[in-house]
Amino acid sequence: MLVYGLGLGIGIGLIFFNYSLDLSLLYGWAAFMFFEILIYLLLFSAARRRIALIEEALPEFLSIMASNIRSGLTHDRALLMSARKEFGPLKTEVDRAAKLAITGTPLTEALMGMNNRVASETFGKTIRLIVEGVNSGGDLAELLEKTSLDIRRFGALRREINATVMAYKLFIYAAIALGAPLLYAVANFLVRALQATRGKIDFSSLAQAQGSLPINISSGTIPAETMMLFSIAAISLTAIFGCMAAGVITKGKESEGFLTMPVMLFVSLGVFFAISLMLQAVLSGVFGG
Repeated sequence: MLVYGLGLGIGIGLIFFNYSLDLSLLYGWAAFMFFEILIYLLLFSAARRRIALIEEALPEFLSIMASNIRSGLTHDRALLMSARKEFGPLKTEVDRAAKLAITGTPLTEALMGMNNRVASETFGKTIRLIVEGVNSGGDLAELLEKTSLDIRRFGALRREINATVMAYKLFIYAAIALGAPLLYAVANFLVRALQATRGKIDFSSLAQAQGSLPINISSGTIPAETMMLFSIAAISLTAIFGCMAAGVITKGKESEGFLTMPVMLFVSLGVFFAISLMLQAVLSGVFGG
């Protein structure tokens, strides 16, 4: 993917090369970073979706495997017969592990190999529990049934917790998508209005009377362009860290907020520019902005 990203960056850079070397390098680097971040987010989203499908199908798989063991099948045959088409990515992993076990690989080693390919805490703990049960020689069918029941209970509890923290998550998203853009749009409009108003003041005539006044009159102010760049940077940082905070609240990991980060960046900046244009159209005649 680095090669494709470099190719895109070089291509975009060559398009703007006739205008300016600095502009060419800037747009080329921006295109490269955008492509790499987009690919990473797509891969991350696909991996999270695969893990979610595996965790969703895991309790049913464990129950079926326990029933197969009780019916008299060996552990490796029970593992193979438990793979159903509707299990999706879990079926692929189970088929691979079962074929290894049937062809002579120890069952525990085949299961641990499946664990190494799925980055799920729930799935990993379940596989390690099964391996320990096989090594200890206990009643594996009963262990699988209890594990399946525990996973279902944990899933129900997690859904209740997610419903509870949803209010906090919505508050964060409201601050990102509406609060920060509104604040910075108003600040930008006031800076532009102040700049336009000060441009109409004759500071040379005021300077002559400054000696008799107890105040110091200055024509300095924050440039509107600087305020605009600062607002865009501040809104972007607010969206990035806000999404990371939402990820920590919902899933306990900052990386969980990466999926919503591009959407919130687009929405927050879009709201900012929309409010700025609305204020400019409605109030520019009043304040002279």
